[in-house]
Amino acid sequence: MSRAADIAEALKGRKNGEGWLAHCICHDDHTPSLAISESPDGKTLVFCHAGCPQEAVIEELRRRGLWPDTNRTNGFTVAALAADKSLPETLLRDSGFSDDQWKGHSVVCIRYRGPDSSVICTRYRSAGNGERRFWFRRGDKQQLFGLWRLRPEPVIVVEGETDAVALWDAGFNAIGVPGAKAWSVRNDRRFAAALESCPTIYVHIEPDEGGETFRKSFKWSALHARVKFFTCPPDAKDPCELHQRNPQGFRAAIEQLLRDAKPTETEPSSDAGRQHAGAGSKNGEAGTGAPDIKAVHERIAGLAKLCRIEYDRIRVAEADALGIRVSTLDAEVAKLYPSDIGPGLAFTDPEPWPETVDGAALLEELHGTIERYVVLPAHAAVALALWILHAWAHDAFYASPYVLIRSPGKRCGKSTLLTILRSLVRRPLIATSASTAAVYRAIEQYRPTFMLDEVDVWMRENEEMRAVLCGGHTRSTAHVVRVVGDNHQPQRFSTFCPKVFAGIGGLADTLEDRSIILSMKRKRPTDTVARLREDQYERDMAPTQSRCRRWAEDQLETLRRADPCVPPALNDRAADNWRPLLAIADLAGGVWPSRGREAAIALSGQTDDEAAGVQLLADIRDIYIKEGCDRLESAVLVESLGAMEERPWAECGKQGKPITAPQLARLLRPFGIAPRNIAIDALRHKGYLREQFEDAFSRYLPDPSQSAAGDQEAF
Repeated sequence: MSRAADIAEALKGRKNGEGWLAHCICHDDHTPSLAISESPDGKTLVFCHAGCPQEAVIEELRRRGLWPDTNRTNGFTVAALAADKSLPETLLRDSGFSDDQWKGHSVVCIRYRGPDSSVICTRYRSAGNGERRFWFRRGDKQQLFGLWRLRPEPVIVVEGETDAVALWDAGFNAIGVPGAKAWSVRNDRRFAAALESCPTIYVHIEPDEGGETFRKSFKWSALHARVKFFTCPPDAKDPCELHQRNPQGFRAAIEQLLRDAKPTETEPSSDAGRQHAGAGSKNGEAGTGAPDIKAVHERIAGLAKLCRIEYDRIRVAEADALGIRVSTLDAEVAKLYPSDIGPGLAFTDPEPWPETVDGAALLEELHGTIERYVVLPAHAAVALALWILHAWAHDAFYASPYVLIRSPGKRCGKSTLLTILRSLVRRPLIATSASTAAVYRAIEQYRPTFMLDEVDVWMRENEEMRAVLCGGHTRSTAHVVRVVGDNHQPQRFSTFCPKVFAGIGGLADTLEDRSIILSMKRKRPTDTVARLREDQYERDMAPTQSRCRRWAEDQLETLRRADPCVPPALNDRAADNWRPLLAIADLAGGVWPSRGREAAIALSGQTDDEAAGVQLLADIRDIYIKEGCDRLESAVLVESLGAMEERPWAECGKQGKPITAPQLARLLRPFGIAPRNIAIDALRHKGYLREQFEDAFSRYLPDPSQSAAGDQEAF
């Protein structure tokens, strides 16, 4: 019987399709909600439909002896990997391999280093056991392994890091690719540029489906003219296995394989390819070679005369026939199309106001303009007035807070507010969709105020865009590096400019953390605002723009040196966000310093979740003091919390029930506190030691003895 069946039988589960349903062991489960199944490759899968964390379920199964403790303490390590691959452990560690933990399991961490030996990405490897075997750290891009050791001489390209290490051990110049699919069309230029200095590229092809994918990746690569393929003997899948079987003769065997390596095939493989290749071959002989350059240009000229739809249908086959990449064909055809693309972006900065501008009066004007046309949350108009001047004086600041305008649904004033801001900020560039490349190239060239609308539709799953925008929050991190031109020259692009996001719902936490969030609501019938006439409004705001430019230019150097006092209620990120705005408020004077700080606390102060977490810590500390012990069961803690009628714990569970042990664990997780097995009265229970809370108590709660002493002294 399988492990999944054993678990289902032990929990008295019932059959449900291909799996079983049982009562979850992590919460009071009246209706079976724990799904137990087995994947096609034999892995046991468990999932609680009521929301219990998978780690908690597995931990409870392990405690009951229903889940093996494999890979928990003596799991996958560098030493185990070295023994498995017959490689020196010290060499692996010197090459960036180290021991690490992931979800309580021992894994091997592999740090990829660039040519300057700095870490550029991190990959993890496990022994499997139901978990992923390889994965990159979230946010990291795939890179080549061994760039810091690369020499400008013939190089061997292999799949995986250990194959590269085995070749290094024998003195070869080698590079590892993290998987056969990693050398994709998207990564080809970047990977090829890294190997530009290597005159010959020897590529090892493994005898499996992945190896064939690897071979095809190089067929039309930018390196294809320099590529030669080789395969290990039948008794060895890859260089690492060849090294294991014959360590003494390994170097000689590889040298012989390199001598026998075959160049990449350049003949078109499709029928259409053969037909067109023959048209450009000498004497018109089909299939005798790739078309000559003149024939290629003639064919491209003919393709440029086709309608776009017809061209799109045949572009892949044509590129294959001509022996060039599809992207190259697209670019050459585009050059010959009639010009139907409009001019590039154009911005005209207003003339500065001829007289000195009073900052407080200008902020009042901006504040009044915003509130005249749209209903906003409290303090939002204050924040926006300050932010508009920040957009004009952007060069003075180290950090640039984003504005996130979000609404729960349609017709909440989001588009109207964007229209208002567009006519008040410097160089507004509004878009309802944009590619990542368009964003950083536009910022580098124009330094606009980027206003991205409908972000809930097109940006939420775009991890590359999210990484670029997150980095654009501070001046020191606001750069991306891309290769440009036919020679793949690295070039740095700036991503530092004022930015506004607008959409329905939220964004990724990393972006929201860098934003001043304005939560819009639909206007009530009793709310009165002026109707916005865009044609007139833009003209009317021209003088205001001139005043904004004059004030910003006059105060730029003063703002660069400003160090405003930030309310202590703001966390570090919120303080970075508000520091530029408070510097403007302080410089403007009048009521604006106090207005600005009130807005900062109201819009970016402690969140409800943070406040609830701190309150939970305070209540747990009181329970420990009352009980006078150093450890408590989870059941005792949740019972004591649920008895506090004036606290939310009495009804924060489902259907208004008291807090449960899994809920308690989730609330404590952000503080780095997790339940563990503890001994009470010679029995083992799930619970918490007081020492687990000491760090959080000291960071988030005042010292009760000091508070008592202070009260006594005041009395």
